[in-house]
Amino acid sequence: MSIDEAEEFAAGLLVAAGVAPAPAAAVARHLASSDASGYQSHGLSLLPLYVAEIRAGRVDPAATGRWLQEAGPILVVDGERGLGASVAYPALSRAAEVARAAGVALLAIRNTHHLGRIGAFAEAAAEQGLVSLHFCNVVGRDPVVVPAGGREPRFVTNPLAIGIPRAGDFPVVLDIATSGIALNKARVANDRGERVEPGYLIDAEGRPTTDPGVLFREPKGALLPFGGHKGSGLAILGELLAGAVTGGRTIAPRNIRDGAILNNMLSVLIDPGHLAGDGWHAEAEELLAYIHGCAPVDPRQPVLVPGEPEALAREAAVRDGITYPGPIWGALAGLAAELGVGAEPRPAEAQRKLS
Repeated sequence: MSIDEAEEFAAGLLVAAGVAPAPAAAVARHLASSDASGYQSHGLSLLPLYVAEIRAGRVDPAATGRWLQEAGPILVVDGERGLGASVAYPALSRAAEVARAAGVALLAIRNTHHLGRIGAFAEAAAEQGLVSLHFCNVVGRDPVVVPAGGREPRFVTNPLAIGIPRAGDFPVVLDIATSGIALNKARVANDRGERVEPGYLIDAEGRPTTDPGVLFREPKGALLPFGGHKGSGLAILGELLAGAVTGGRTIAPRNIRDGAILNNMLSVLIDPGHLAGDGWHAEAEELLAYIHGCAPVDPRQPVLVPGEPEALAREAAVRDGITYPGPIWGALAGLAAELGVGAEPRPAEAQRKLS
């Protein structure tokens, strides 16, 4: 289906689940954008989980955030367990206004439901000509990622994103989980009956495994941080920056774990023109051209920069539409039938590209 059709379908499901049209549209756009960018782990596949969270009362579908502080370049928002995109995008828009005027803005978002793909917020800031850094932690659920050298989980995937705008081209965006693989990517692999690459998982005994199912059955295994102590260190800093420095919560055991997917995020938005005028663009493009000019190991796979795979995926999605594999589309079709939205496709259509 086209990106617009995916948005419309997602919004219809959310409205049928009790979400008001405006926040439903914001969340639907965020999820469809993730699918179009090549992240189906963070796209419409999350809708059954979101609806379950709403039904369980762990999400307030009407909440859009409450401002706690707007003092100069410092902004603080309590998401009040509202759907992540409906809280984050308006807050980031206000922070962008402040950054353009003052040169920098520091935004703390507390206590919001799942924020989804964090790189999308860096892309949104880049569209405004702003450099941005985003540090996120995850609370409400049990930890699933071990620290370096450990076999007992101590945090969740604690993603971070950094974005650099470009003049007339895709932004440079680094968007990574601090675990070797995002939990939702492991979930998608498990749903598809696929294995993951070595080095991402351990079982309940601390032994390496490629079976993502160890995360979803007892006794549970765990995710490993990427790069050993490096990813582990970034995950810990994510807890401190997003969970403690924002005034939100960390995953420390004294804090409530009620099963909700809750995020805190610390975002720094910078107007580079306040630092370097307009000349920085030429310097950046020269560097990127130098990187692109690197001879690849495989001539069929040129050297890319962060954000380029997502840009290429979006181009393909605009041209060809979004393909939803059978397990994802089956879950979405079942939810649609349950909510009375549309009709479930025939099994033969389940893995067909709809455009």
